[in-house]
Amino acid sequence: MVKKVKNFEKIFLSFFLFIFLIPIAAAVPVANPLSEDTGSITVDPLTGNVILPGNVTYPLGTACTQNAQCNSGYCVDGYCCSSACSGSCNNCNVAGHLGTCTDVNTLCAKTDSSCYCSGGSCKACGSGATCTASYTCYSPGGGGGGGGGATTTTLPPVIQGATIPNISANGTGQASFTGLPITDISIKSKNNVTNVRITITKTDAQPATVAIGAPGETYAYLSIDKANITDSDITEVKIKFKVEKSWIANNNIDVSQIALYRYVNGQWIKLPTVKLSEDSTYIYFESTSPGLSVFAITGQHLVTTTTIPSVTTTRISPTTTTQPTGAGWTSTLITVLIITAVVIIVIAVALVRRSAKKHMAAAS
Repeated sequence: MVKKVKNFEKIFLSFFLFIFLIPIAAAVPVANPLSEDTGSITVDPLTGNVILPGNVTYPLGTACTQNAQCNSGYCVDGYCCSSACSGSCNNCNVAGHLGTCTDVNTLCAKTDSSCYCSGGSCKACGSGATCTASYTCYSPGGGGGGGGGATTTTLPPVIQGATIPNISANGTGQASFTGLPITDISIKSKNNVTNVRITITKTDAQPATVAIGAPGETYAYLSIDKANITDSDITEVKIKFKVEKSWIANNNIDVSQIALYRYVNGQWIKLPTVKLSEDSTYIYFESTSPGLSVFAITGQHLVTTTTIPSVTTTRISPTTTTQPTGAGWTSTLITVLIITAVVIIVIAVALVRRSAKKHMAAAS
């Protein structure tokens, strides 16, 4: 009889452990295999194509089809380029310069048959016109000139002179001019000088005495000759000049980059230049020079900036799916299970003992 009771207890205990462990196992968090970090994806803003992680971007001069393929972020004319390189005469596929934004004008031979760029290639000047250092065609006698974007000049040189009667030592004398880009010249002299003669020759073409053209887009060349004063007498020269607004607009010039250059010892020296004022026709400037010689008024073209959409990198956040794992919920469940188990054990033990007593009483 006692053996049957023990077997009953074993069966009951096994059943209890089975019932007890199932809820506990269900409470253990289960990691979702999809929770593994899938990394980053890069989306090409122009095409919408996904560029997978690890794809290599290319250096300047490498063939490309989209901006996201290039280290620089610019794919221009089929090659990874140093900049957005806008404009029909700024190309990134020039042989020998692949990957570098190149002004085709600088590749023209500066000859009458290959003078200036138009539509991405070098063009010839017309009959009777000659090519200048500023990539324009010059026709001193009228007629001829380049086509398709060339600037043809038909005006002859303009020559004008003025006399300063006297400049005292450490004093300043002024000469004014009309009909020229230069409006005033003020000369400060170390010594006393008299009858100072200033002659200005204005040309649109590069003077014969100048070996190289002035940098940038040239508005005018100005040869300033002097008499009855030497370079050693001059302390400084203030030169006021004006530039037509129509020229600035037609040539897409950045006003802040207009300056006066002086040709000295075979090179062009940029002089300090400030904007003074403007009216409906002209903008007025002033430059300071240590002496008088050949000058050029020049400007730089406005730089057109193209904004390339930034490459968007989307981070896929890991997602973990688990069974409820709140500390409070788990603690409550275990407590309930323990209490339930104790109650069941107490009841079971009582039933077993009661059954045992009945069998013992019956046996006696």
